Amino acid sequence: MRRLTRSLVASAVVLGATALGITPASAAPGDQLPEWSGTVLGGTEITLPAKDRTIEFESIHPGSNFTLGIDTEGNAWSWGINGFGQLGNSEYLGRFIFAPYPVPMLDVNGKQLRAKDLAADGNFSIALDSAGAAWTYGRNNFAQLGNTSVPGNVAGTVTPVPVLNAAGDQMSFAKVSTGINFGFGLEADGSAWAWGRNYYGQLGGISNSYVFATPVSTVATPVLNAAGDQMKFSEVIGGEDFSFGLDPDGFAWAWGSNSNGQLGLPAGDSPRARPLLDTNGDQARYVQISAGYNSAIARDSEGRVWGWGNNRAGVLGTAVTGATSVPAPILGADGSQLVMKWVDHAASSAFGVDATGQVWAWGNNAYGQLGQDPATLGDSSAVPVRVERSPGVPLIADRVYSGDSHATAIGDFHDETRTNAWAWGASWYGQLGNPGVDTSADAMSPTPVPITLAQPSTNSIVYFGDDDTVGVRGTVVDGKLVVKAPRHISGRVPVYVSWFGDQPSTDLVGYFTFMLDPTIQMDPAKTDVDKQALAIVELPEAEIPLVGEAAMQFTLGQGLSVTAGDIADPVRFDAEGRVTLPVTSKTGGEYAVEAKAFVDQRNDTPAGDGPIVAVSGKLTTAVTFVGPKVPPTKTPTQTPVVTEKAPTSPAPPATGLANTGANLTPLLVTGIAVAVSGALLALRRRRVARG
Repeated sequence: MRRLTRSLVASAVVLGATALGITPASAAPGDQLPEWSGTVLGGTEITLPAKDRTIEFESIHPGSNFTLGIDTEGNAWSWGINGFGQLGNSEYLGRFIFAPYPVPMLDVNGKQLRAKDLAADGNFSIALDSAGAAWTYGRNNFAQLGNTSVPGNVAGTVTPVPVLNAAGDQMSFAKVSTGINFGFGLEADGSAWAWGRNYYGQLGGISNSYVFATPVSTVATPVLNAAGDQMKFSEVIGGEDFSFGLDPDGFAWAWGSNSNGQLGLPAGDSPRARPLLDTNGDQARYVQISAGYNSAIARDSEGRVWGWGNNRAGVLGTAVTGATSVPAPILGADGSQLVMKWVDHAASSAFGVDATGQVWAWGNNAYGQLGQDPATLGDSSAVPVRVERSPGVPLIADRVYSGDSHATAIGDFHDETRTNAWAWGASWYGQLGNPGVDTSADAMSPTPVPITLAQPSTNSIVYFGDDDTVGVRGTVVDGKLVVKAPRHISGRVPVYVSWFGDQPSTDLVGYFTFMLDPTIQMDPAKTDVDKQALAIVELPEAEIPLVGEAAMQFTLGQGLSVTAGDIADPVRFDAEGRVTLPVTSKTGGEYAVEAKAFVDQRNDTPAGDGPIVAVSGKLTTAVTFVGPKVPPTKTPTQTPVVTEKAPTSPAPPATGLANTGANLTPLLVTGIAVAVSGALLALRRRRVARG
């Protein structure tokens, strides 16, 4: 599975009574990704978030069948073939794997590269990071990476490696450029360096004679002139086996193979930089120069366009019938020399932008790279033709760039397309950067299409989980992808999207929790104290094969206990989709029993490193325990106790029947005391009389 897998991070939930508070784990802080949930049986409909398709480019850098670009915020993007890792993105790595839309080009730390400059050709790429440090990606079969850590006989590297000099230090440049399997860098003062393939002296410095003894340079070496001095250029560019440079005064220099007069020499190669001559035999001065297979196109200070070398497919225009070592004017349909504000040339096609912003193309049209259907125009045209967005509507651009069999242009931002970049020509490796274009074998689009980020379509596939095996297609509603979740075992899984069919799924768009729907009951619902009752949880029959690692966690009301085990221990479902928990109580009453299913997805990592995910709602039931009957207890009769008190002053006389209750006892005591006193007095009198 080729994916930048994100870990499912959530707080672990303490088991036991608090386990019933488990909720579906959310994305890691800062992710702000949506959470969905639904039944394990599938069918839950979800709508993916709207995808921003806005991208505006500052520059475009085509390779052979791939393209690099820097947006207006300095972010690096890549699309097209990625057979050797030249896109700098591991999601689309493989000989027949490509990105049909811009994907982030990653730096050595795995983050999107912030680029100062980019260059591409063949099967490798060069990037300058924001500090100017030089990095390379892709194949190294001709030492074009400028680093020996990547053997030339391996697939290449998707992780960037530094471009080194002979001392082993990483190089920093102000600009970079490429030829086929070799690279250039210009320092801030214009000092030129080169590395990679050198079969014909195209690096301009290893030797002052043409020899195969040093076919490559594994490190950056100075570009030298015949006197052995390091050259300083404002621009440098490579073709197939030759190179050009423009010095700070605009004078043109050339070195490498001269097989078709592309160095401006009647014959002979040049392993060191030497002046490129114009039609008068003087050193030519240009403001822009570009190189193809064995030909060159240049623009002078007045905008006039010139060409020399091999006239394959009419790339030098109608003024040349074969090859020429003398720069010749490129003529328009009216026979006058073309005047352009921008030109570019690669392989055997050439392009220009005129003063009004209209794009013109000439040369090879085998794959519609001139913006014309080959069935109508033919496979080539020596006469420049206008590139049109639609019949009669010209493509307006500021700059145009040539790849091997496709072309790109950037201009004003268009609200309807949400981009300022267009591409046309061969599309079989996704090199046009538009996911809606046919990418089958030999496919092409002569009509320019906008270069856009990945977009939802009925061809998009949504994957539930990390293994890329459970994927569904959906529909597009109001620009959003709508799909129905598939059958899936219980648990929380990441949701990825392959926006372009069966290409790798790179975009993590959210998380989905597949839920169970169990029921709970007590058997029996009522029993005597100290006896046992079973809490029984059961799954619907259709859910039993999808239970996965789910287990039940119970919470018991106060006064209940389990007859075996520990209430904190989760209980797994048996083969019949049942979970039972025996409970008892020593006191009578009605008690609550609650349960919830969860999946522990921590994968044996320390607590907190992965989620414990609830995969059911909270289930609630009750059980009643009845105690033995006890006869009612009678209240015993109480006998009043009288306490003898010392005589007290007579109480005031009663004033009616209302003086009762608390005052009644003192009155009775007073009466008895008076009667006793009277009897004793009478007895004393009788004794006196007898005496």
